This record gives sequence, structure tokens and C-alpha cells, in this order.
Amino acid sequence: MTTAIGEPCGARCRAPAAPLRARTDRTRTPHIPSYSLTFPRTLRSQPQEDPEMSTDVQTKKEAYKRGEEQGRADALAGKPYADPPRDGSRGEKDQYANGYDWGYEQGKAQKLDLVVWQEGGVEDAPGGLGTTINICVRTPNWSETVDAGACKHVFTAPTGFRWNGTVGAQYKRIDQTTGGNLPPVQPTVGDDGRTLTFTYHVHLNTGSDDKDCIVYTCGLEAVDGAGAGRHTDGVAQIGTAPPAKLKAEVIEDED
Repeated sequence: MTTAIGEPCGARCRAPAAPLRARTDRTRTPHIPSYSLTFPRTLRSQPQEDPEMSTDVQTKKEAYKRGEEQGRADALAGKPYADPPRDGSRGEKDQYANGYDWGYEQGKAQKLDLVVWQEGGVEDAPGGLGTTINICVRTPNWSETVDAGACKHVFTAPTGFRWNGTVGAQYKRIDQTTGGNLPPVQPTVGDDGRTLTFTYHVHLNTGSDDKDCIVYTCGLEAVDGAGAGRHTDGVAQIGTAPPAKLKAEVIEDED
């Protein structure tokens, strides 16, 4: 711009603007604000157990275990179901009863691995002197160790016979030697005379004194008026072991 033809613009003229610089390609670090993260107290620390609740749970577990053990023992011993009481509170009493139910069912499913049989033949005449019957118990291979605890024994006499209430117990070894000093048997005879019941500790091959076989010698006699003949409907039941058949013959009185 000029003030007149040929006159320079002087101070009033502005210098041409400086050329634009090329923009350099520089990477800028973005600003990231810092935060202080605060977590709830429940996430930072584990909840404390209530000692009372922990004790209660342990007590229930122990009650269930006691019931289970007792139920299994009762079933294996051939005892009737005890039907333990409940109070509906889901507490110790209910847990014991639940454990007993389970243990009893498990025990019923477990058969004692024993072989029961009658040794020899038996005969008697009505009004005679009576006789004895030997009921034997062993393990399948004679050598297994069994400790079944106190087992219920129920012996049913064959038709035409009744028990006289005497029972002796001893161990009989394969070499025919015997072992005594066993606790006495305390039997009960039913009203009809045909049922003999007692509880006895059954154990075999747990040491040197109880080897091979248990023999129960039971007193038996023919009933007055019984007709002559052989009867095979007697039964020997020991705990949950498979039952054995008992046989005896009524003979005529020679007199």
C-alpha cells in the first residue's frame, strides 16, 4: 500500500506475515487423572465365623455319626429297628435319628460273612431223656477274621421239639481241640418252647483263643404226644448271617 504514486508505505506498512511453519508430528501423552479406589469393608476382610454357630454344626455332625454307628450295629446284631425319637427342631435329636435310619439301612444290607450249620443228627422220643443239638459258626474259608460284636441269636426248634433252656458255647478247632472259658450264655425260651433267643459276642480268628469255629450246644427234647418222624423246619439265625436249617427226628419210645 502506498500513500502516493511511488511513495513507499513506510512505517504504516506492515511486514508480510512470516510463513507458516510446518506442523511437527509430535505424540502427546494424554493426561490420566489418578483416582483413589475405596472398596467396601466386606471385600477387604473375611467375615468372622460365629463361634456359637460353628459349635452347633459340629454337635449335629457328631450326633448324626453316633446315630449312624448305632443303627448299623443294631442291624448287624439282628436287633429290631429302635425308631429313635425326633422333636422336629432339626437339632441334635433329629440328626441322631436321621443317622440311625441311614446306619440301620446300611447294616441290613451288610450280611455277616459267616457260615452256620447243624453238626450231626438229632433224635429223641417223647418222655425221653432229651438230647442236644450242636449249632456251629465259622467263616467261609475258616481263616478270615471276624468280630461282629454282640449278635442276636434266634433258634427255632423243629416241629415236635422244644428247647429246655440250656446253652453252652465253646471254640472248636480244625484239629478237634476245644477252647473254653467263654462267658456264659443267657438264653430265653419262648412260651411255645420252640424259640430260643440270646445275645452273644461273635468273633473268630482275632487271636489264638478264638480260632476256626464256635459251637453252641443246646438242650432239646421231643414234645409229649409228638408223632414219629423227621422234621427239617427248624432255623438258626445269627445276626444277619444266612440262616441254617435245623433238623431232628422224633422216634418212638421203646418202652
